[in-house]
Amino acid sequence: MKEFIQKHWVSALGLGLIFTGFLYFLNLAMDRGWLPLELRIALSVTAGFSAIYFGFKNYESGKKLMGEVLSGMGTSILYATIGYLSFSEAIHWSTGALLVSMAALSILVGVIAVKKDMRVLFQISLIGGMITPFFIEAVDTMDQPLFLYMLMLNLSALIISVQKNWGEMKVIAFIGSLGLYAVYYSLFDPVQWTKPFFYVSSLFVVYTVGLLVSSFKQNKSFEGVDLYLGVINSVNFVFWSIIIFKEFSLPHAIPLLIVGVIFLGIATFIYLSTGKKMSLGLGTYSIIGLLVMAIAGQDLGLIYNEGGMNHVISASVWLFIIGLVYFAGRSVKAIRLIYGSILAFFVLIIYWYSVAWSVEWVEMFGIRYIPFLNAGALIWMGMTFLGLSYSRFSEKNPLPGVSKSDNALVTNVLALVSHLLIGGLLTIQILNLWEAYDLTFISKGLSLSLCWFIYSLILFLWGAKSRQKLFSILGGFVLLFSTCKVFLFDLSGDSSLQKVLFLMTLGAVTLLIAKVRNKALSSAKTFIHTNGDDSIR
Repeated sequence: MKEFIQKHWVSALGLGLIFTGFLYFLNLAMDRGWLPLELRIALSVTAGFSAIYFGFKNYESGKKLMGEVLSGMGTSILYATIGYLSFSEAIHWSTGALLVSMAALSILVGVIAVKKDMRVLFQISLIGGMITPFFIEAVDTMDQPLFLYMLMLNLSALIISVQKNWGEMKVIAFIGSLGLYAVYYSLFDPVQWTKPFFYVSSLFVVYTVGLLVSSFKQNKSFEGVDLYLGVINSVNFVFWSIIIFKEFSLPHAIPLLIVGVIFLGIATFIYLSTGKKMSLGLGTYSIIGLLVMAIAGQDLGLIYNEGGMNHVISASVWLFIIGLVYFAGRSVKAIRLIYGSILAFFVLIIYWYSVAWSVEWVEMFGIRYIPFLNAGALIWMGMTFLGLSYSRFSEKNPLPGVSKSDNALVTNVLALVSHLLIGGLLTIQILNLWEAYDLTFISKGLSLSLCWFIYSLILFLWGAKSRQKLFSILGGFVLLFSTCKVFLFDLSGDSSLQKVLFLMTLGAVTLLIAKVRNKALSSAKTFIHTNGDDSIR
């Protein structure tokens, strides 16, 4: 192909000038009314089919290159005619007629190019079809026909590129589409954001899917031209989306999130389809996806900062990224990803503990406040789940390169941090519940103390189940701290039936803790006697 271009580029330039002259003639004839409308259409169709006919005659007689060139020129003229019929304000050709005509012509050209291996024919017809809208300008009311026209050309180019492995077809169509969108966005000056965003999103989706299929067909090689075009495709989508959203005062972080999610999805597809192997394509899509999502999360946080929602958005995005990196690291056995994820998780905990108390609740389903079903609580629970997943997973699958004792320490610390998150979750739900409804049947202080006694019970139960003394020690500390709070603050003032019931309840919870603790101690002694001291962490 390279030798062909070097040999015939001058001829191609001459043909391009001739075709451009034909387009200008159509445009000029329409503007000045030189010929009746029906005659202009008839002449264009006749010229197109004549070029195709004589092209095939030459091709069959052995003049293959000349035949492909003439046939390609004829097809380009037919594409130009369809464009003229579709974009002209005077004709008002229906969308259905455009769709049927473009589908029929694209399928016909594609089948002929594939069956007879007529690569030059398809190249010329594609280039002619792509440059037509630049010269036969569509009016702003004809944006939908223009979109369908370009969609059919792009789909045919992608299909033929995949079918015959003619990589230049998708490059030609992609470059033409980028240029055409830029020209028409400036010409149309849209008054609403929906149409231009829909069109640029459609271009993004078509090439995202098309390039993935192309790479998959090429021995699952997600690199080279397809990877390059995939990145440029996303850059184009984000660039125009930001311009569109900025013009209409919409949050530009939304398209960034879209690209981030799609790229992570592509990375997952590459990972699974290539037998879980690391590759340039996998790394590129993963890194770009994570970076874009991180940026989008921060930008959304700057926009929605009322009631502390900026903290919720930032934390949720980072929580998703951290969890994704961790499980990806476990899957590919990348120890640096694992350590990086755990370190980022601790940083996120510090950040969340510093801001969570300023996050306000959001009314849901017409109810002022629902404990555990609000934005802040979901972050607490998500972090707790991830922390417990860390702990459980590292317990069953020791981290690569880490000794048994160090791995046990990591497991215990992660579990401990997860339980601290549970304590934070319970505390903030009580605070918000009393603030939301101004409850008076029991004081906020008494409620918090009861909550912490129950939290202490949870810690003792976890310590008994996991045979880890650390949680029993933490549970005992919470129990003693809560008891001091009860006697120093909660019981101050006059006696009341409420305080009596409160003390009875705390006593029952404490007896339950004692039962769990004694059972755990008895079980631990039996376990030590059977397995030795080293079995207890």
